[in-house]
Amino acid sequence: MYRFIAIALVFVCSSSLLAQELVTPSFVGTSPSTVFADEDFGLVVDTGASDCGNDLVSSSLTVEEGVHVVRFDVVSDESENCDDSLPLRVRESVAGLDVGFYDIRVLGRYDQVDLEPVDDTFRIRTHQLPRVDRIDPETPTQDRPVSALVTVSASACTSQLNSSSVDVVGRDIYVRYDAETRPFTVCGVPPPLSFWASFVPTQGGEHNIVVLGRFDGVDLDPVYFPLGVLGSSALVPINGFTPILLAVILLLFGLRALGGIRRDRL
Repeated sequence: MYRFIAIALVFVCSSSLLAQELVTPSFVGTSPSTVFADEDFGLVVDTGASDCGNDLVSSSLTVEEGVHVVRFDVVSDESENCDDSLPLRVRESVAGLDVGFYDIRVLGRYDQVDLEPVDDTFRIRTHQLPRVDRIDPETPTQDRPVSALVTVSASACTSQLNSSSVDVVGRDIYVRYDAETRPFTVCGVPPPLSFWASFVPTQGGEHNIVVLGRFDGVDLDPVYFPLGVLGSSALVPINGFTPILLAVILLLFGLRALGGIRRDRL
């Protein structure tokens, strides 16, 4: 009796170890490989087995405490003969998600033996185009510093700015930046992710601010923002002494004119 139990235990353990050695599941990635916010996509899992000599019994997807859990059950079929084989994979559909990182866990069974869980992450990216929200000063002038407030993303809690640069070529101001998604952090009301791009226009007239963005390694479409710049002679700077100087000049001309009138009467 005890010998039979020991043999059964050895058989079960051997089967479990054999299943672990022969089948190692993995998370392949999302389908498509680049997923944007609010777009439907699929989670692709490699069962570790081939489609030749193995059958997929079932698969499912659930969300448990924020983790996407993919389960599958595969059984071997030794009666099947084939020359070529492909990986036996599972694809589970997911509705659109917000921008950020998400956890996934793969729980598989092979020939009624539970496999080791596999934990991984996947990313949802943003395809929000940048915009120019403000110009300071509101009336730019040639040869004077100008700053443009460029908004990259709707939330600084889920994205971060890596680099930015500004180049002025004639009447075109090229603003380049590189940003990426980051793990969500609690920050109350999320502020937008913005930065100031400073430059000095070298001539007056109509200009274009061309924003060239890159988000999560994906080049975004250029965004054009028209900008009118006054020529250097179109605006005379006024400081605190200018009104006083003008008043003194007018007073001198008035006194001179008054003196001339008096001399004429004499």
